[in-house]
Amino acid sequence: QADVLVLTDTDNFSTERAGLTIALRGIVATSVEVFALRQSVHSGMWGGPVPDPVMALAKMLSSLVDEKGHIAIPGVIDTVKPVYMGLIRQIDDHLGRLWQLLDELGRWRDTLIVFTADHGDYLGDHWLGEKDLFHEPSAKIPLIICDPSPAADASRGTVCDELVESIDLIPTFLDALGADAAQQAHRLEGRALTPFLHGAPPPAWRRFAIS
Repeated sequence: QADVLVLTDTDNFSTERAGLTIALRGIVATSVEVFALRQSVHSGMWGGPVPDPVMALAKMLSSLVDEKGHIAIPGVIDTVKPVYMGLIRQIDDHLGRLWQLLDELGRWRDTLIVFTADHGDYLGDHWLGEKDLFHEPSAKIPLIICDPSPAADASRGTVCDELVESIDLIPTFLDALGADAAQQAHRLEGRALTPFLHGAPPPAWRRFAIS
């Protein structure tokens, strides 16, 4: 039996996928799709008796949802948030190993590093879990860029409050490679963040984002 079942992309949930994730030990989830698991238990998708680990997990996860279907805050505080914090610690540990390797290989000073994510997580905020709506906890993501070039010394260690998006990353990468992002304007929607990194913000920047 798995210590914790990983449930992501549950629109594509399948018995094969569930069997695979149940077999993984020591892997924890950043979110719990209680309703998808309930549906898998009650819809007959297993084609027979529901495996004991799945049934046990369904009962455990049900404690995280109240009678109205809202995320139960005590359950989130006691169960989900500690797991989430543990995952953050795990990421931090692995990034430390990666930074050490880059330094040992002599590549720390010529590697552009971007730390970001595809979405946030409610973790109980607004009585919600996962990332379904456009509240700040789910829509706002980290974006930390380490530009090793001397030109970025002017902004190193600073915080930019401008409205940037993930679509700005590819133009930024092209800039870093010396390519002309303007040549790909017909397929790229974002704008390079290089001016911000080099301490020379553009005179006009976006006032809103469409997601």
